Amino acid sequence: MTKRNARNNLPRRTPDRKRAILPRLHNAAAHAVRPLRAHPRWSTATAAALAGLAATAAILLPDHGQPASIDPRTRLFANYRACLLTGPDGTSTQPAQAAWTGMQQAANTTNERVTTQPVTGAQTTVNATIYLNTLAMQGCGIIITAGTIPNQAARTDATAFPHTKFLAINPDTNASTKPGNFTAIIATDPGTISTSIDHALLDDFQSHTTASPGH
Repeated sequence: MTKRNARNNLPRRTPDRKRAILPRLHNAAAHAVRPLRAHPRWSTATAAALAGLAATAAILLPDHGQPASIDPRTRLFANYRACLLTGPDGTSTQPAQAAWTGMQQAANTTNERVTTQPVTGAQTTVNATIYLNTLAMQGCGIIITAGTIPNQAARTDATAFPHTKFLAINPDTNASTKPGNFTAIIATDPGTISTSIDHALLDDFQSHTTASPGH
């Protein structure tokens, strides 16, 4: 453990307690040195060690007289997540790339967390459903899907997570069923997809925070 970590892990003490403790350490050092005067060979080394102990205590005991400041570069995230499920190529191809751009644009405004997850391994609806379930159980408030397999998994599994919103980009419009929490974005232009995702996340975040003021 480094000195910095050790300092951060010490119990918090008030400045008054620090001022009270330091004189006791110095007094203890003085009392300890007196019996050693008869042994000059040991007195110098022992006194130096005790003095060092007192000096160390002065360094390690925190002074809370000045309030701790927050680094202005620290980003505070909202307690809300939007997640993107893609094919094996991730966000390197369209329309996932455009969707990710729109998600980042929305996050710059809302400070919500945005994450992306590719479906790796077998490109089947069953395998994609496993990834989809994981995102939903991890607390993603809205899950965006890009790609045929992720879209199929979202349409099939949306009913299992009624409190999660699913947004699919260009899903199969011939499918007969459409869960109430499943919405489709039909667009081919990357700019249109990005803007649609941006607006969808802004609206969803606003409705979420309105319904849950504590978040």
